[in-house]
Amino acid sequence: MTRVWQNWEGRFRSRPKHWHEPSTIDEVVAIVQSASKEQPVKVVGAGHSWSDIALPHVHLVTLQRMNRVLSVDHELHQVAVEAGISIHELNTQLAELGLGLSNQGSVNAQSIAGAISTGTHGTGPTFGGMATQVVSLKLVTATGDVLTVSPEENAELWDAVRVGLGALGIVVEVTLQCEPAFCLHSLEQPVPFDMMTQNIQEYAYGAEHCKIWWFPHTEYSHVWQFNRKPLEHLPARWKHWLWWWTDDFLGQRVSNVLLWLLSFVPFLTPAFNRFFRRVSYKRAERTARSNDIFNFPVHIRHPEMEYAIPLEKAGEALQELKRLVEEQRFVVNFIVEIRFVRSDDIWLSPAYQRNSCYIGVMMYKRKHAQEEYFRACEELFLRYGGRPHWGKIHSLAASQLASLYPKYDDFVRLHRKLDPERIFFNDYLHRVLEQGDEPTTKSDAPS
Repeated sequence: MTRVWQNWEGRFRSRPKHWHEPSTIDEVVAIVQSASKEQPVKVVGAGHSWSDIALPHVHLVTLQRMNRVLSVDHELHQVAVEAGISIHELNTQLAELGLGLSNQGSVNAQSIAGAISTGTHGTGPTFGGMATQVVSLKLVTATGDVLTVSPEENAELWDAVRVGLGALGIVVEVTLQCEPAFCLHSLEQPVPFDMMTQNIQEYAYGAEHCKIWWFPHTEYSHVWQFNRKPLEHLPARWKHWLWWWTDDFLGQRVSNVLLWLLSFVPFLTPAFNRFFRRVSYKRAERTARSNDIFNFPVHIRHPEMEYAIPLEKAGEALQELKRLVEEQRFVVNFIVEIRFVRSDDIWLSPAYQRNSCYIGVMMYKRKHAQEEYFRACEELFLRYGGRPHWGKIHSLAASQLASLYPKYDDFVRLHRKLDPERIFFNDYLHRVLEQGDEPTTKSDAPS
């Protein structure tokens, strides 16, 4: 029986003809050399993208067996890893080495290559996305060549390949810039929505890392601010398990049941949001190992759209988002997440050459309502020059994206040079990188 692949949310699925689990670079090269335009290759990572960026059709390649730490430079705090290692596995091994990632997102299930290639980010206005922590990487190209890419070697590829969308080749190894292991002290507190939007940059820059949740249909947001502390501030283990109980079990699993029940009576959503925010999100402090603060358990399967807008426009955009929900009478049963990322020079990074505020909108179940809500939010974000997170839902095609990314045309030219036969293509890449041609593959309908 043909195996079925699907992404984390279950929106996209396919039955690839060939399922590959290589354990060496040579095996990856052999798979690539057997591919063609008619039988393209797609690496799937952990499948944690909300978009169909990794949807495979003929040759599925998972690098889950290529998940080792290869070398460590303790003096420079750099670690070379195989590209299939998950962020969770990486965090565990870095802790044993006395190291930590400077920044990372809320989810730790992704492979490191998948996280980098889709522009995954954490939060903190003086920290770039995860791709900015890459020191060098190895890439298997469409011809089966293995290239080392860094600022010194094959440097013409450097600013393109770090957020490469899987279009330029298969990333098989990554060297990351880490730092000595550290704790984070987290202060969280409710803040009136208007106060938050009027002073959003002060909150963002008021700590090393900051994230904000807004609960639609309420007048409050919840602000987290994180600052580094030495490891000796690590609390007793029993406190970690207590936080797991409140964040993971009560915060996620119980909420999942409540949201499921609420989906049958959506008119109760505004009242539920106000009640849930009031009883569940209060002022609190916590200190833990960095990844235990950065990472947040996400068990509630939901669709998500996220756009990066210029930081200076964040407060105005959020106020307009609130008016949109009220005026269009959207019933929104999930948070809006707000995070901050420093500008970079990576061609297809949503934070390319501008300090950015990422605004993520979500909705649980209720597919038709979700589609209307996302469509209206996307139109709003685009008015502010928003750029979509590549691993999350968006509707943009090549012509629209070309106007948002100054180096878009350069990326497309490089892609055509490295992969002229489009052996790494799927329908998603056709949509975002090609204009006017027929799709090269036929995808399964979203479930």
